[in-house]
Amino acid sequence: MQAQLLLENRGNVPIEIDETLVTGVFDNDGIETALAAAYRLDSDDITQIVGTVFARLRDAHGGLLKLRVTEGAGALAVGERRLLTIETVLSSKLHTGHGYHGVLQLGGHAIAVRLSVAPALITGKPGGKR
Repeated sequence: MQAQLLLENRGNVPIEIDETLVTGVFDNDGIETALAAAYRLDSDDITQIVGTVFARLRDAHGGLLKLRVTEGAGALAVGERRLLTIETVLSSKLHTGHGYHGVLQLGGHAIAVRLSVAPALITGKPGGKR
């Protein structure tokens, strides 16, 4: 997967853009889903309740989003604008149709990352099983 990101340095010091960037991503509905699973439990056992919440929270972690800057890495000078080209391979932990979010640290700045996983196309022969 490839994307482009336009950066502008409006500060007063250069910003170093590394060739590799990494952030963790979390399902947008992960907390709500974890709590809903606990509410639906037919148990008052606190160990089971807490275990369910934390198991669902762990399931909602989409893994690490590892980005490779293929164009535009290096120092971004004060006042400079640059279009970065980034590539990634999406984690197998991501679920089709879900949205994810994370925070990318770049040169001392936090950049919000949003990721939507499109539903897979249904393939098959016309009239056949899908």
